[in-house]
Amino acid sequence: IISAKAALIEQLEVTLFNTDGRIQLHQSFNAYTGFQDLRIPVIQLPAGFYLYEVKLNGIVYRGKFGKE
Repeated sequence: IISAKAALIEQLEVTLFNTDGRIQLHQSFNAYTGFQDLRIPVIQLPAGFYLYEVKLNGIVYRGKFGKE
């Protein structure tokens, strides 16, 4: 789950990469004014570590997570 806060109605992009840098998932969402939680479907991904990138309002947020 990704929590985001948008000031206006904006386009939000989420990209997941494996540890080799290959894109495993890319999705776009409409982010509405205020806070919201987005559910990203990772059930189809194999176990391992992943990097994520979230783009909102010209700002890029990056992080990582593990899936068992």
